Amino acid sequence: MSKPSLRIVMLSDNQGRALVILPYNELLNLVSIWKLTHRQLQPLSEHDAAAFFSQSALDNSKGIEQLLALPVLTDSECSLTDQFDVIEPNSGRILTLNAAMLTDHLQQCKLSIGTDAIEAKQVRGSDVTVITRAVEKFTTLRIKQRLEDTLGLPTLPPTALKIIELRANPNAGIDDLVPIVLMDPSLSAQVMSWAASPYYAAPGGVNSIPHRHTTRQHPILAASYILRHPCRKTSQADAR
Repeated sequence: MSKPSLRIVMLSDNQGRALVILPYNELLNLVSIWKLTHRQLQPLSEHDAAAFFSQSALDNSKGIEQLLALPVLTDSECSLTDQFDVIEPNSGRILTLNAAMLTDHLQQCKLSIGTDAIEAKQVRGSDVTVITRAVEKFTTLRIKQRLEDTLGLPTLPPTALKIIELRANPNAGIDDLVPIVLMDPSLSAQVMSWAASPYYAAPGGVNSIPHRHTTRQHPILAASYILRHPCRKTSQADAR
């Protein structure tokens, strides 16, 4: 009996399992699967795949029907006739499938890539050229991935936003700044720490925020807070 031209691969993630049918000599393109399914599916290990497909339940049609109840992805190059054979390489099991069983939950797109296509994309030239291009490609892909993973920029703390608004008001003074500083315990503590430092030390010492702000350093402190204070997402408590 000749070896089937198609192979079957089982994938899994935290949402469950899925099956992929692709040409036997093609490599599985996981990126295409992730884009199609919006899931981070990964192939089972050789041991797990061999153990699953070695089950005696797959010897009969009922077991195969239960298997095909999983989501099935097929490569667009696969020509699925009414009845066709697939092989699972780790267990060596050959399954005879019926295309009619797949029509309700079948997704089809380009899921594989051949060695010729990979070879054609390889960079030609000296070792330095190959390494340089590889690093550039990796950096570009990494930046793109980080941008895709960023759902949104974090917002500034409410205190920082109020200080920014205050700085934009030419009529604002120290009396307007002190209440804002007092609203934020972490900022108050930081201002007191700066006030006690040798650089900002005032004659006679500083024992309160209002006392501290009688000096002329409040614009510097406000700017320092905005630049140094880490951004964070606004919580429901802040919104209230």
